[in-house]
Amino acid sequence: MVAHNLQARRRRCNVCPLSALGQREHGAARIAVVTFVALMQVAFQSSLQLDYVFNAVVNHEIRRRRDRDACDHHSIAEKRGFKIVHHGFESTLDLTDFDEHRFDDLMARIRAQEFYFFSLAEAGVTDENKRKLYEVNRDSGLDNPGNDETFPDFYAFSKDVFEASWFRADTQILAAYRESWVGLSAIGIYTEDNHAYNAFTGVLREYRGRGLAQALKLQTILLAKREGMSYVRTHNDSNNLPMLAVNRKLGYKPKRGYYHLLCVLDEASARPSEN
Repeated sequence: MVAHNLQARRRRCNVCPLSALGQREHGAARIAVVTFVALMQVAFQSSLQLDYVFNAVVNHEIRRRRDRDACDHHSIAEKRGFKIVHHGFESTLDLTDFDEHRFDDLMARIRAQEFYFFSLAEAGVTDENKRKLYEVNRDSGLDNPGNDETFPDFYAFSKDVFEASWFRADTQILAAYRESWVGLSAIGIYTEDNHAYNAFTGVLREYRGRGLAQALKLQTILLAKREGMSYVRTHNDSNNLPMLAVNRKLGYKPKRGYYHLLCVLDEASARPSEN
């Protein structure tokens, strides 16, 4: 997951087969970037449709094409020079019958290892604590699958998080071992449609494998329940297998997803046409 990229993540994926299309310069090559819904029934009707994609890059136009009988859209895209660079999807957790006591043994084991949990509000929203939260987020997020090995500096992070309309210090849940902050799970509360959004969960590498990520997410789920929310949403990269396992244990259900496809246009134009 991309840490705290909350506003971008809140955009719905279930729109059209090509929900975003553009091009940019990368060195001497032109790059086409395509995002489409990862549903087998949403596909191009023929290889001709990918010819149209290349035209759409130039003309900045996108047409919706649906064909429930076609399902081999991946191979069609690959034949035209596209490569999958990212596959992400949303998961949701229904809170109406969520039973936190299923995780009593987990929490007992975590506390026996001297870990404890608190919010940024409880720690105090000081400049020092903001910096500490930023460092936990950065260090635990940089090696997440799907991350491009970049992270915003503290100034940009502060604008995106601490000054954001959704930010609440009491929904930034931290894990600590003795005096060290070692993990974070952050949610936004959206009362307008009665749900919470889990924007980020991460644990420092040296403290992984102990159940901390699951325990942190559990704290945010309990917080969402106390706030009266009916469900929790989150997004994950398909390669982030440890976090997907955590979500399954907690009861999250995966929903429709999306792919990001990338094509170097100068290379693709040299490919022979396949009809």
